[in-house]
Amino acid sequence: MSNRFTKYDELIQVDLGDGDWVKIPSRFSFDFIEKYANFDPDGAKNNMEQIGTFLCAVVKDWNLKDKEDKKVPVTEAAIRDLDLDTAMQVVNASMDLFKTLPKG
Repeated sequence: MSNRFTKYDELIQVDLGDGDWVKIPSRFSFDFIEKYANFDPDGAKNNMEQIGTFLCAVVKDWNLKDKEDKKVPVTEAAIRDLDLDTAMQVVNASMDLFKTLPKG
């Protein structure tokens, strides 16, 4: 039987370097596509709130640690606390996947 619901999908691991990674969906739900169909990270650079909202929607897991080497829980606050380079690396990986969706 096929899986028609994206919440049960496996996640894709995005390598951030130095052994760090984040996991993003391997497919996007209809709801996600409806919300982000016109999202353009280059155009959103002047609106960091859009980038933050997008990141909160795609980041599902990570192995990122704090300065005491303890895993940081994936929360909206933690996602919004990522440095800009890391945030854009995740956005760009997500957009590469998003661009493979059928147009129509």
